[in-house]
Amino acid sequence: MATPPASSSAISDHHQKLHSVFVYGSLLADDVVKAILNRVPENSPAILTI
Repeated sequence: MATPPASSSAISDHHQKLHSVFVYGSLLADDVVKAILNRVPENSPAILTI
């Protein structure tokens, strides 16, 4: 069964939430991210601890 499209208020509420996402490869390029998301989110380098 298909899910109905989200309302604009639900989409707006969703955009207010923050998510941590690890990306690599072409998703590190701002122009690629802008083409996908239509914006460039704030980012920071990942730190690997051993």
